[in-house]
Amino acid sequence: MTPERWQGVRELLEGAMQLEPPQRLAYLERHCSDDPSLQRDVDSILAVEHELRASFLESPAIVHLTPDQNTAASVGRTPGMKLGPYEIQSLLGAGGMGEVYRARDTRLDRSVALKVLPALLSSDPARKQRFEREARAIAALQHPNICTLHDVGQEGGVDYLVMEFLEGETLAERLTKGPLTLEQILRFGVEITDALDAAHRRGIVHRDLKPANIFLTTHGECKVLDFGLAKLDESLGEQKTLTTLAGTEASKKTLTSPGLVIGTVAYMSPEQAGTKDLDARTDLFSFGAVLYEMATGQVPFRGESNAAILEAILTRTPVAPLLLNPDLPPELERIIDKALKTPCMA
Repeated sequence: MTPERWQGVRELLEGAMQLEPPQRLAYLERHCSDDPSLQRDVDSILAVEHELRASFLESPAIVHLTPDQNTAASVGRTPGMKLGPYEIQSLLGAGGMGEVYRARDTRLDRSVALKVLPALLSSDPARKQRFEREARAIAALQHPNICTLHDVGQEGGVDYLVMEFLEGETLAERLTKGPLTLEQILRFGVEITDALDAAHRRGIVHRDLKPANIFLTTHGECKVLDFGLAKLDESLGEQKTLTTLAGTEASKKTLTSPGLVIGTVAYMSPEQAGTKDLDARTDLFSFGAVLYEMATGQVPFRGESNAAILEAILTRTPVAPLLLNPDLPPELERIIDKALKTPCMA
C-alpha cells in the first residue's frame, strides 16, 4: 500500500469510526462507489478494530484473570470435576477460544493442560472449526519446540484438547523485564525457527506468532503454542499430509479465504494486514518482529491505535535495532532486517 493510498484509507477510516456500525456500510458505499477495493481496505481495518475490542481473541488467556477469578469455579468447572479421565485441578486461563485448566491424567498420574471449548461456544461454527483445526495442526507436528498434543476428546457436548503441561512463563511476560541476553536471543531464536520449519514442512502456517504464543519453560526450553489460526498451505509439505488435515476442498476454502484479517496487529506481516492470501513467509515476518523485540525490548511497529500500527507496518521502516541496543552484533541486525522485509521485498 502506497503512502497516498494509505492517506485515502485513513481519511475514510476516521470518518467511519465516528459512526455507529450500522451506519458505516452506507457511508463507505457512498464514498467508495468508484473504487470498491478502497472500501475493502477500510473494511479490513475496521474488522481488526472490532475483533480486538469484542473478544479476547489470541492474547494470552491468563492475563485476563484477576486473582479472585483464578479458580475453576469462575467458569463453572470446579476442582475434582472430570472430563473423561482428566480431573480438573485449577483454571489457568480463559479467553475467546474457551478455557485452559491444569488437570491430572488419572490413568498416567501426570499433570496436563486441558483446553476446553465451552458447550455454549460449540454451537458457533467458526469457533468449533478453529478449535478442530488447532487439534489437527498440532497432531501433525512432533517437535521438541512445539507444545505436544496428548489427546482429543468430547464429553457431554464439550470438546477438549489435552496438551503437555508447561511450567515457566511466556516470552511476553519475560520481555516485561527488558531485552534478552545475546545468548538467550540466539538460543531461543534458533528453537523458534526450528519449530516454524517443522510446521512449514508439513504445510502449516502459524499466522499468529508473537511473544504471548512462545513459552519459556523452567528447564530452559522454548515452545511454540496456539495453532488456532493455523493455515494449511498447499505450496508446502506433502499432499498426503494436507489431504488428511484439510478434509474437503470446501473446508479449506472456508479456513483460508483471503480478505479476512486475523492475528495480532503488532506482529502481522504487510500481507496479513492488507488481507492478502498468505504463505510461510508471513511467519518469517512475524518472527522478525519477535526477534526485534527480544533484542531491543521494543516492538518494531508502534502506534496509539490498531489502525496506527497497521499504518506503521504498511508504510514505515523500524528504528535500527543497533540504535536501541548498541551491544548487538551487526549480523543479528542484518538477520532481523531481512526477516522484516521477507514477504514484501524478498
